[in-house]
Amino acid sequence: MLFSRRERPSIYAFDLKTKQDRVVLTSGRETLFQARFSPDESWLGFVRSEHGLWVSPLRDGSPTGESEWFPITENNVRADKPRWSPNGTIIYYTADRDGFWCLWGQRVHPTTKTPTGPPFAVYHFHSARLSMANVGSGGQEISVGKDMIVLNLGELTGNIWASRH
Repeated sequence: MLFSRRERPSIYAFDLKTKQDRVVLTSGRETLFQARFSPDESWLGFVRSEHGLWVSPLRDGSPTGESEWFPITENNVRADKPRWSPNGTIIYYTADRDGFWCLWGQRVHPTTKTPTGPPFAVYHFHSARLSMANVGSGGQEISVGKDMIVLNLGELTGNIWASRH
């Protein structure tokens, strides 16, 4: 099980058998979070606070050093929640590429996991009423299955009532 802590900018793994945690991914310069194993458990996708989505290969179950990490998104894109497709060839994520928080995908090479082609919009949420932004990034979650993606949205509605006496 992977997790991060606000007070320490690293990714931790918790061993359910030993009940111990250990640092598996760290950067001295920025916060790392939202780490997820690829379906074959050979790669780790994660968010770098200052640089978008990244991937690290795993060797003997442990991520490699920063020199072997590579980006999935451009540095100037605010992105979050990287989630692998069941076959490991797409990384889905949320991003504000167009001024709204929408669901995006990036195809990756089946073996090297490097991006192939441009990112693509999976679904645009360009409405103030029904939006991922209404949930907030801390409460947002995404789950990717074989034939569906499930995510939570916040809905805002209101009424204005006026009366004359």
